[in-house]
Parts: sequence; structure tokens; C-alpha cells
Amino acid sequence: MVTMRRVFILLFVVAASSLRADFPVRAPDNKGTDFFVAFPLNFSGTPALTLMIANEAAIDVKVELSAPGFFSEVNVAGSSVLSVPIVPQLQITAVNAVSDKGVRVRSVDAFDSTKEGAPIAVYALSQTCNAPASRMPPGCRPTDSLTGSAGAYVALPADVLSTEYRAATGLGVFSSAIGTQVTVVGTEENTTVTITAPVDVTISFVKIPAGTPFQVPLNELQAFLLQVTSGDLTGTLVTADKPVAVFSGNQNGSTGGQPDHIVEQMVPVNAWGNDFVVAPIVARNGAGYLVRVLAHQDGTDVEIDGAIKATLNAGQFHLHNQTTSSAISLRTSKPALVVQFNKSDASAMLVPPVNQFSRDYLFKTPGAAPPNSPFPNATGSNHLNIVVKNGDEAGLLLNNAQLPATTEWTLVEDYRYARVGIDSGTIYKLEHQEPTVRFGAWVYGHFITTIKMGFFIQQRFEGYGYAAGQLLNNLPLCADDHAHLSAQAQSRAYRGLANHGQGWRRCLDPHREDQRGAAVRVPAELLRPPVEDGELPDPAVPGGRSIVLEDAGPPQ
Repeated sequence: MVTMRRVFILLFVVAASSLRADFPVRAPDNKGTDFFVAFPLNFSGTPALTLMIANEAAIDVKVELSAPGFFSEVNVAGSSVLSVPIVPQLQITAVNAVSDKGVRVRSVDAFDSTKEGAPIAVYALSQTCNAPASRMPPGCRPTDSLTGSAGAYVALPADVLSTEYRAATGLGVFSSAIGTQVTVVGTEENTTVTITAPVDVTISFVKIPAGTPFQVPLNELQAFLLQVTSGDLTGTLVTADKPVAVFSGNQNGSTGGQPDHIVEQMVPVNAWGNDFVVAPIVARNGAGYLVRVLAHQDGTDVEIDGAIKATLNAGQFHLHNQTTSSAISLRTSKPALVVQFNKSDASAMLVPPVNQFSRDYLFKTPGAAPPNSPFPNATGSNHLNIVVKNGDEAGLLLNNAQLPATTEWTLVEDYRYARVGIDSGTIYKLEHQEPTVRFGAWVYGHFITTIKMGFFIQQRFEGYGYAAGQLLNNLPLCADDHAHLSAQAQSRAYRGLANHGQGWRRCLDPHREDQRGAAVRVPAELLRPPVEDGELPDPAVPGGRSIVLEDAGPPQ
């Protein structure tokens, strides 16, 4: 009998192992199996914190969520998005100090938690009640939640985290006590983080002058929240001796309209780019939007719609005020970080460069009000911005259906953009019929909550926004000499710069393929080539495969 039982257990393990899927190698993007996230300090009141976990695999995925003193497991069904509430105690409240508030999200094998599960995408949402204390309506207490201050971001997996970042915070300060902030989360024990802020900061009653580096020790899942009550932390340099996750924004910032919580996870400097298309936002009130361009290297030229607007040094930024509902084409001579801000309801969205566009996105729009809100009747609208190469827009599919016939496409050089209305609390998958086509996608929305107190009526206008995802390849440095590329190859493989012959440096990108049949590859010694989906690096070439220069001839 004992022998038979042992045989049965062995057979069960073998059968279970055979059910595990082999997941293909992917180009580095916002999908992964291990994430380190955080919820930086929001406005007043107890927050409603939510993680939206997207599973693109056909099989169910087990996800572990952990923090010091906190552990939870959830199962995410195949090809779906699950909203997971996070205990409010994990919001980071200690300012200019270290706290144990980092959160780890792991996709694990259903039968062996020491092994990876299917890749997932993670989106974070923070909402709080910000009704003034003097006008606190019945039912809205400091322990309650209301769609009053909302911020959201797309999380980056651990395998793309790095050791060098620059922070881009919000655009304004709501009051002297609520300012810009940068949060750093450790992913390994005994990590030393070096921070250089562009303004004076005070740590443990010690004033640190602007431009003076200071160090912060972090262990795994520890978080350091840097905040200033006046001034702007944009341009803050964060380096570390081990990979870290960096988040930036405002506790409650203003972009000219309704103040709101602003938070984004920062992309490592090695994944910045040079070539951007910024689509206009569907604004609740008025037209236009704001764009902030942040430089990491001295002598970074910023060109918008063909005209040079600024030359930046490391850590400096250019703020562009777009007053009309039209897109802009933006290029920089050296890699830069670009952030788009909603004017009417403060929110921020990172703008990935076109060579970091992904090929598919799975996301869920938030509901209009947090769970258990005393004001569940908040209303609003959600929107999806799409940027795709001209001629490829017809193949886009939203939840396996063509985009509405009423979708308007507008040309921006060799790209087109569209703005599509989408529903609250709904799962969406955006993809293209041709798996090689890459495009950009951004999700954002506006909420309106009406609070009635007798004859007094107060309306709260809030917004959120984030890029639906992106690739995070280590992009090459720009090459000064392009004599080895024919003019025809340059014009087909890379978007032209009007003044290329007057000192501009063009970044070579082996991913850029002309969809009409031409392809140009660049010499391996010029760059560390990214890994294509389903392709393992060639061990003979450090960091990638061999690449030879080819001119594929005229487009077909």
C-alpha cells in the first residue's frame, strides 16, 4: 500500500509539471514576472490603493503580493485583468525618511512558487478623499475614500530596472505644504542610493544644498520618499550600486486647472529616446496640454514641429505649452524623457519614443469611484490615444474588433493618431493584425464628483493617465558619423531631421523597419543591439547578436 501511494504522488507531480507552459522570450517591455512598486504619499485622508494585474496568457496565473508585514495571493484568470485592493497602510507617509513600504508583485508557477509564472502587466492606482476639512460632507471622514485625488502609473518589471534615473515631477505646487516628490524602492539588500537634487532639501534637519549628492542606504522593499515643500525636483539624479525602482510626481500638484495627485514610475536613462509623437488629450475643460522634455546630457537640442525650441544641459528641462488640440512631433539630439500633462485635471503620462512602441496592450480602466466610497456616483469619461505608422491604422483591433467607423485619424509626419472613447471599469486588449507592427497607446480619464451639503454644492474634478505600456530596450548612444549609411537608407530607416547636417546626432535603431519592405541594420560595434521577441542573444556578440550593414534597396 505504501509503495502504491508513492507511485501515485510521483505520477501527479509529473502530470502537473507537464501542464506548465513554456513562455517565449520577449523583447524587454512593461510585462514581466517580478515587480517592485510603491504608493507615494497622496492627498489627505486614507487612500484607496489598487493594483490592476493584467494576464495575457491563456492559462490562469498565481500572483504573490508582499511587503514587510503584508502578504497576499490572488489568481488572475487567463487573458484578463484583476483589480486587487492594497491595504492603505502601504501608502508611504514618512517624508524624507526610509520606511518599509515597498510592495513586491510576483507571478509564480501554480505548483512551485520558486519558479516564474506567466508574464503579467501591473498598473497602480491611488485615490483619496480631498474634501476640505472645513466642509467635510456627511459620510466623508478622514478614514473614508472618495475620487478626490487620483493618480495612476504603469509599473516596470524588475528585469528592466537599472541603476541610473532622472526624475520628472509634476508641474506645480498646490500649497506650501504639498510639493513635488521622488520615491526610490530597493530591490536588493545593502543597496546604496545616491541622490542629487536641483533644489535645497532637508534630511533629518540637515539642509543639503542644491546640486550636492547625498546617500541613502536601502534594503529590499525599503522606500525613501524625498519631498520638498517649495521648488521642483524635476531633474533629480538617482544612481545606485544595485537596481532600484524610482517613482516621481506630486503629492498634489496643479497644471493650471484642478490640482491632483501625480505619480509615474520613471524609465531608466538607458531606455530614453530621441523621436516622439505627442497626441492631444481630450480635455474636460479647454484645449491643449503641457509637455516637459528632460535632458540627461549637456547640449541636448529640443526640436518641436521642425523648430529648435531649447538647448538643455544635464538635468534641465523645456516646458512646451500646446494651446491647441493638435499633435506635435518632437525630437531631441540626445536621449530625453518626455512627459505629457493634462491642463484641466492634473495628471501625467510618460511619452515613450516611437522606437519603444510595443505591439499589444492589455489594460483595465478604473471605476469612477474607489471600492466602498461614500460617494459611488462619480461620473466621468475614459479615453484611449493611439499613435501608429501611417498606413497601419486599418489593422488595429480593440477587443478583437475593428475600431469604430467614426474614429478620426490625423496625420503627423509619417504617423497618425486617433482618440477613442472607452468605458470605465472595463478590460481592453489593443493589438494589430500584423504582429510586427508596433504602435503607442495611452489611457486617461476625468472624474466629476458632486458633494451636496444642504444648499452648498461642491464639485471635485479629478483625472488620471498613463502610457498603456512600452518596450524598454537599452537604446544605443547616438552616432556622429553617418557616412556609412546611404541617403536612401537613412531616409527610409530613420525619421529625417530638418537640420541633420548642422550638428544633429541621430540615434541608430536596429528595430526600425520600413513597413514597405526595406530594412537597414547597423554595425554591431556602434551599439548594444536589443533582443527581438522570441530571440536569444548571440553569445558571440556582447549584449546581442551579430549585425551587418545592409541597404535593402528601394521600397517595394
